[in-house]
Amino acid sequence: MKKPHWLALLALFFLNHSFAQDQQLVDSLLLQLKNHHSQKLSAGSELPALYDTAAANILKELSVAYWFSDYDKATDYAKQCLMLSEKIGYKKGIGTAYNLMGIIHIYKGDCVPALEYLTKALEIRKEIGDQRDIVITINNIASAYYSMSNYAEALKYYLEALKINEEDGDKELQADNYGGLAIVYTDIHNYPEAIKYHLKCIELREEIGDNESIAWARINLAEMYLLKGDFTEALDQLHTARALS
Repeated sequence: MKKPHWLALLALFFLNHSFAQDQQLVDSLLLQLKNHHSQKLSAGSELPALYDTAAANILKELSVAYWFSDYDKATDYAKQCLMLSEKIGYKKGIGTAYNLMGIIHIYKGDCVPALEYLTKALEIRKEIGDQRDIVITINNIASAYYSMSNYAEALKYYLEALKINEEDGDKELQADNYGGLAIVYTDIHNYPEAIKYHLKCIELREEIGDNESIAWARINLAEMYLLKGDFTEALDQLHTARALS
C-alpha cells in the first residue's frame, strides 16, 4: 500500500482545507432518515419502495460523510445501504454500496478486498448502463491498483476510463483521469508524460471553474517538480495553489 505523499499533507496548510467530518451535515442526514421512516409508516402500503430508495440514498450520503473521519461508521452505513437496496431490488443502490465499500478499503489500505467490491460494483453498473457510474468505478479500480504500486494496471484502467469520458464529453471525469495518469507517470519518473497530463487536468479544471480542484492539481504538479529537482517551479505551483484557496 502506498503511503500518502508528504506534499499532500503540506497542502492542507496551503489550502486551509480540512477533511474532518461535518457534524452538521451528518445530523441533517440522520434527521432526513428519521423523517423518511416516519413518512413511510404514515403512508402504509402506498409507495413504500419510494421511501426505501430515498433512505438508501441517505445511507450512502452518511457513509460518504464519514469517509475521512471514521472508517467503521462509513462501512456500517455502506452495509446498511447495501442491505436495504438488496431488500427492495434497488440495483443502483447495490452498485453504489459496493463502490463505497471499495473506496473505504482503499483508504484503509486493504486493496485486495477493495478490488473485489469494486469489481462487483462495476458489474452491476454495467447492467444498469449508467456510463458516469461505470467510469467512476473504473477510476476507483485504477486508484486501487495505483495504491498497490501496480502501475501497469493503474494506467490501463485510467486510460479505459479516459476513452469513455472523451467520447461522452464529461470534462469533470476527464480531468480526474488526466490527474490520475499524471500521478502514475510521476511515480514511474516519466516526467514529460506527467507534465502533459497535469497541464491537461489543470486546463479542464479551469474550464469547469473548480478552484479547489485546480489548486489540488497544481499541488500534484508541484510534487512532480519537486521530485524532478526543480524547487523553484514547485514553490511557484504551491503559491499559485494557495492563491486559489
